[in-house]
Amino acid sequence: MVEQDEQIFNNKISPIVDLIIKLICTLMIRSQAIQKNGKRDSYAPWFKELLMTLQEEGITYKLLSTLTNISVKTLENFKPTLIEAVPTKQPIDDSTKLIAQIWDGAPPYAKKNLDVFWSHLGRRYPQITISHEKVRQALINLGLRYPRGPKIKNEGAQVKKKFAPHAIWEGDGKQMTITINGEIFQFCWYAFVDQSTTLLVGSSISDAESSEAFLNALKDGKGKAGFYAMGVLIDNRMPDTDLGMVKSL
Repeated sequence: MVEQDEQIFNNKISPIVDLIIKLICTLMIRSQAIQKNGKRDSYAPWFKELLMTLQEEGITYKLLSTLTNISVKTLENFKPTLIEAVPTKQPIDDSTKLIAQIWDGAPPYAKKNLDVFWSHLGRRYPQITISHEKVRQALINLGLRYPRGPKIKNEGAQVKKKFAPHAIWEGDGKQMTITINGEIFQFCWYAFVDQSTTLLVGSSISDAESSEAFLNALKDGKGKAGFYAMGVLIDNRMPDTDLGMVKSL
């Protein structure tokens, strides 16, 4: 079966094949499975692990290369660095709990990378004697950071990013002005977009931006997706007098 699939994709027998490849490559970029910086491509650890699992299940490097536009040589190099790219968590001890408290209280600029946080720790808490490596491991244990692969410049740790569809929906209203035969009509289009896929989830049309428009768009998203997102993000606060409907949801 795998050989037949490989023959279909290599020979591009069906026009659907081109569409499948375009969809896969677009999703790779949108989900940040692959990141392009102009010099070399980098790949998320979870994505490497997925491709290696598929390869171990019998999917050839050649077929994976055709589907993803990643060279066979690059795919072959994923396996040796896979273990190094995905850190191993260790049990949470007292020092890790202390690091967690300091991290939660640190300003955003102090969390840019491990070295910046290490400097912040030394300046604000000189009485604490925890090694650089211990702090690094503590952040890994807490799930806050993960180290980058050995072939990429190592800043100590980078913000952990995952492809999580429907984790957050972003909502906003846009005033729409439509003119028909000289008569002007104004509406507010309130829409929610999934943060990971950037796809439109739900929307509503009303006279003005309000909690009712917000909720109608949110419910429209649930009707289409089958559930609500874990969280929503909006660019402004609704007045307290307008929150009754939201709180009752």
